[in-house]
Amino acid sequence: MILIAPCLYDATTLRLDFKPTIQRADDASCLLPLSYCRFVHVSPFFLSYREDLHNKIMIVILCIIRRCQLTHITKTHYIQPMRYPKEHKDASRQRLIELGGSHAKKHGFNESGMTSLAESAGVTTGALYKHFDGKADLFAALVGAELARTALMYDTVDLADDASVANSLTGYLSLKHVMHPEQGCPLPSLTPEIARADEAVKAAYQEGLLAIHAKMECLTGSSEEAWTLMAQNVGAVMLARAIPGEKLQREILSALHKAGEKLLANRAQRATK
Repeated sequence: MILIAPCLYDATTLRLDFKPTIQRADDASCLLPLSYCRFVHVSPFFLSYREDLHNKIMIVILCIIRRCQLTHITKTHYIQPMRYPKEHKDASRQRLIELGGSHAKKHGFNESGMTSLAESAGVTTGALYKHFDGKADLFAALVGAELARTALMYDTVDLADDASVANSLTGYLSLKHVMHPEQGCPLPSLTPEIARADEAVKAAYQEGLLAIHAKMECLTGSSEEAWTLMAQNVGAVMLARAIPGEKLQREILSALHKAGEKLLANRAQRATK
């Protein structure tokens, strides 16, 4: 944003009043609109303004402009904030949630500051605060989105195909899922942190958990067995991730895979009756 005030040869002073604050960035560009500026006196300067929200540093470049004669400026000038289409804002928010969710699953949400979460999405910290009231608000959004994504994955399972149902179990209880938490289900990664979070986060967690349970009930044919299979799978992945040796990891995953197959076999037996 550029403000130009022509000067007098006697070079009187310029004062800018920023009220109430500088508007936050809507994206990673860091080009910030001002709420408004007021020229109180005549300026001999060309002023270029830009703020880096991350470092909170204002850079002001003043260059003398010659050969202009103007005695005074008394009118208050208002500069409207930059406006972005709703689609742009929605896309920015979605990108923050998706990339921030992957970062949180890999590194832990509480261990990740707002700066690292913003950097993972390629934006400034200010962009996060443009979309979320704070870290707790962001956490609730991440949890809800991640659980919804996991629930949608089960829509690709063909319930009439036993092989497709079995593959869903194999994929969850795989070394790849253990080694790459950023790509997988949020339950093994974030459940311990959610247990210590505020009520809004827990509410988002409960809603997403019930959605996954509904999908698992379709796989097992029983609400009780759906909870059993979910707990087994999540627990197996959590245990395996805490173990340094691949041999024991495989042993745990294999044992719980067999237990899951038995639950799914019960489903097949009920279907034939």
